[in-house]
Amino acid sequence: MSGYANHDRRGLHLNLRESDNRYGIETMVNDLGNPTIFGGRGFVRPLLQTENNNLLTRFEIGGTYLTDIDPDSSDDNEEPLNVVGGDIGFPIYETSTFRLDLYNDYAVLNPPSKIDFLNIKQTKIDDEEATSELAWGNAVGIGFAHTKALFKFEYRILSDGYIPGVFDYTYETGMPVFWGLDNDIGARQGVFTQLIWHPLKQLYFLSAFENYSNNTSKIYLGVSESGLIPRLGFRAYYTKRNIGHDSNNNFFQDLIDLDEKSALNLEIRYAIFPPVETILIKEYRFRRVETDDGISEFEPIHKTTFMVGVSTNF
Repeated sequence: MSGYANHDRRGLHLNLRESDNRYGIETMVNDLGNPTIFGGRGFVRPLLQTENNNLLTRFEIGGTYLTDIDPDSSDDNEEPLNVVGGDIGFPIYETSTFRLDLYNDYAVLNPPSKIDFLNIKQTKIDDEEATSELAWGNAVGIGFAHTKALFKFEYRILSDGYIPGVFDYTYETGMPVFWGLDNDIGARQGVFTQLIWHPLKQLYFLSAFENYSNNTSKIYLGVSESGLIPRLGFRAYYTKRNIGHDSNNNFFQDLIDLDEKSALNLEIRYAIFPPVETILIKEYRFRRVETDDGISEFEPIHKTTFMVGVSTNF
């Protein structure tokens, strides 16, 4: 429940693998030039046989570690944000093109300070109380994986302060409202669903939705294209929290309304003289600030970035 690209680390777990793979490991880093986020997941199938496998012999155990060594670049005395998890899965049915899984996923993280990390003066929150306890989350789920699609459904139980899917694409935009750190979210239960569709090698679509007992919810929508159109690549991601809550609009109107609960990221790449390419990034988001009167409110950010870079594959 704490992955980066796929919004939760079970995306690593459900990738299709040949049925005779006994163990494996996958790693990730956010920036090769100046890395601050590191992580990976390893798995082992201790009872796997060369043939005649069943539910028990195909079961696997996995472990995940993710860390951000610099979660707040403005604070030199901050502590890293760490996530440690373990999971166990039972592939009920598995071939080279299809897989059906039952799994349980447990993760622990150290919540960042609700004061220092957000640069918000909140006298009602004690520093020691905000950082001394670890937060945990557990998910029981079922997953379907195919060569062109992946679907998951989970029932989650989360402790006070736990942030499911903390390392999603909104993480580095500084969006504390998406993490629920702007309010005392408390312990909660709820469901999470995710669908990834990969109709072509160069194109994929992502959708995910989570909803919890404290009336908080979040939806992700995304599309990414690379190489379908010669020299052109693009990706777009949209996130919305608490759809239909605290709004005069209905669910669908609130879904498309860009407000303080929304984040939109558009990126277009075009290789003029490969491997040299131009990159256009458009961001629409909000950040929480404090006024001179001590009132916490949201400030809109509309940011357009144009870059020229070199693309390499290795």
